[in-house]
Amino acid sequence: MTLYDVIMTSLIDFLLKRVVCYLGKSFLLVSLLTSILEYDGSEVTVTASKLPRIFSLDYDPVTELVYFISNGGIRRIGRDGKRMETIVDRVFASDGLRLDHAGGNVYWTMVRTISVARAADGESYVKTLLTTDSPSGLALDPRNGLMYWTSDGGNARVDRAAMDGSNHTTLIRGLHRPRAITIDYTEDRLYFCDGYKIYSSDLQGNYTLFQNDMTYKVGIAVDDNYVYWGSIWEERGIRMKSKSSTNQTFTTIMADDVSHPVDFYVSTASRINTTNHGCSSFNGGCQELCLSHPEGIRCACRDNWELQKDGVTCCLSGYTTYAGACFKAFNQENTYDNARQVCEADGGMLALPKDKDVSNFLRDLKNAVSESSRFWIGLSDQKDEGEWMWEDGTQHDTIGDWSNWQPGEPNDNQGVEDCANYGGSGWNDAPCSSTYKFICQMEKGIPRNVL
Repeated sequence: MTLYDVIMTSLIDFLLKRVVCYLGKSFLLVSLLTSILEYDGSEVTVTASKLPRIFSLDYDPVTELVYFISNGGIRRIGRDGKRMETIVDRVFASDGLRLDHAGGNVYWTMVRTISVARAADGESYVKTLLTTDSPSGLALDPRNGLMYWTSDGGNARVDRAAMDGSNHTTLIRGLHRPRAITIDYTEDRLYFCDGYKIYSSDLQGNYTLFQNDMTYKVGIAVDDNYVYWGSIWEERGIRMKSKSSTNQTFTTIMADDVSHPVDFYVSTASRINTTNHGCSSFNGGCQELCLSHPEGIRCACRDNWELQKDGVTCCLSGYTTYAGACFKAFNQENTYDNARQVCEADGGMLALPKDKDVSNFLRDLKNAVSESSRFWIGLSDQKDEGEWMWEDGTQHDTIGDWSNWQPGEPNDNQGVEDCANYGGSGWNDAPCSSTYKFICQMEKGIPRNVL
């Protein structure tokens, strides 16, 4: 080893170890085409290998889980290479995967969309935030409730929106093919790759050239002192350059270990975005998604679900919330069993008016559809005559429990009336083979088939 090699090795080791990371020893994560490596300044370890094509990655320093896109989904794995799982399916090529650590959400770009999903627990709740042309790299600023991304299509540019997808605007136009983008939280600046160039910009879109050399740049990361980047086509290793540098000089690290780097995570980066915000405690009170916003937080729901008037509860489109559940009166007629199947297909069951308040709510709900029609509810004695059971498996005592039976009901006329419907202001038993409209219920707005 030459004196130059000794000096450069010592310099690189000093540069990578000078700042203490969020959890213990500092490190750099690198995603390659089929593997993920970790470098701590002196040693390279393999976090994952022999994977299908890997795209973007990010890291949660609290759970010590690495998130990445591979094999048609968003996956996560421990830094120790264990506990790999898929959290979101049907996510393909993407240069933009980023975590909102405080909010417990993962954001990503695809061909024409930017989406978000809950990453903190067992429910994904995937929501498409906006549709735009050719989104690529992505950077989040949960402090201010904003996200920034590059678009590398015919109208190459850098855009910004609130983290709930609202207030979409363009910051920078006239670019070539911008890809990776990152945010420097300490100086409130963006760094993004555009072909052979790297630009630095303030958060209003006033940008300057930071680096220009004949290597096609893809991944980019920044910490308090340095910018890191790589090239998927021409060069080996990871390059690093002081943020304060005014020339084109850079240092190359991991040249013997890295070929075709894709994305990076630097543990020495400012962790400002991991501090608490309104979504950090109890999901901000939101039932499904809690999203940071310039004016605070916004609750949101998965695709095809609607946020209710209370601003926190989610129901499947067409359903209305009441007493912690979601209900829908269907303006179509079915037998009891077929109506049950429709409700189950939505992830629910026939409605359960077990108390006066819910029964009155269902009366108004059905009357808004048809005042003269009868509607199946989730109550029958099909299994044992006289033993009335709700669809959730609990028993209804026709004498001791609260009920809304019409006078003289249930009467099991001709011995064939085993299912209950709601007509006028009360319940009536009728043949289960009869066809009536029906009311479905989704308990707490959560489909039974995902519990």
